[in-house]
Amino acid sequence: MFFGLLISFGSRASAQTDSARATVDPKTGTYYRTHGGVECELDVEILSTQSVRFRLTCLHESPPLALGSAAGVATLTGSSAEFTASSDSGTCTLRFTFEGKRVVLTQTGPRAPCRIDPSINSSGTYRHFRPGKPLWDVRVYP
Repeated sequence: MFFGLLISFGSRASAQTDSARATVDPKTGTYYRTHGGVECELDVEILSTQSVRFRLTCLHESPPLALGSAAGVATLTGSSAEFTASSDSGTCTLRFTFEGKRVVLTQTGPRAPCRIDPSINSSGTYRHFRPGKPLWDVRVYP
């Protein structure tokens, strides 16, 4: 009996997930990049025609260990989005350009305002490897 309930619940959950996926922008999902010992994951959700929610997490495993994470809402214009963060050290800009199943990320300015370690280069091409809305309630501790 328990097994039957589990199957019933699973099929209902699957139907809801399929329905939700049908309305999600194809750019929404998780993107990944690895280069020079740095692994980066980029979560993206298209909120509207003018805004993108993102979370960028990068890890450099070579000694010394370095971590960087940036999160926020970027302004979307066409196929590009831009996020800026400022501090005493200057202004960091992250520009996301969506190209099919890829995102090209360009980071300019000092990395500190974006909370990215100086040894981490987050710029580059990220490939889309997991579609659907990211899990935003999972905390990332820099």
